[in-house]
Amino acid sequence: MILREIDDVQDATERIQLNNLPSGIYTLTLRTAGQAPVSKQFMVGSQRP
Repeated sequence: MILREIDDVQDATERIQLNNLPSGIYTLTLRTAGQAPVSKQFMVGSQRP
């Protein structure tokens, strides 16, 4: 699990390095104060058909 806390948002885009993760399916969950969490799944290390 990777946990990243950002206190002072400067830009609407945050880049996360994925090249050190093993191949597989991952879930990214974004939690913003005062809003419901948003989760998305993504794949690392394999081409989508």
